[in-house]
Amino acid sequence: MVSQRIAAIIIFAAAIEHHLERALWKLKGVNPMGIRPETDAKMISDLIGMLETFASTLPAGEERTLLETWCNAARLAFAIRNDIAHGVPTNLGDTLTFMNNPR
Repeated sequence: MVSQRIAAIIIFAAAIEHHLERALWKLKGVNPMGIRPETDAKMISDLIGMLETFASTLPAGEERTLLETWCNAARLAFAIRNDIAHGVPTNLGDTLTFMNNPR
């Protein structure tokens, strides 16, 4: 059961990353056909940063607030995803946790 939940988190994160890259193309008016867009091979933190930069150009209002809030939540969510995908599983009492670079 735990492995299914872990897989679901990883798959969901991959879908978000895929769609974020395409959203950035749309927002910046980029047609990636035949070119290597600036989003190619970027870390998710860089893609989120690109969306934050775009959001900062918008006038204050609901759209800007939504994007800023989404970016903050995405940064936290991807930190957790990275701990799960790249971390070492360990138990803290009865709770399964994942830690990057445990010492």
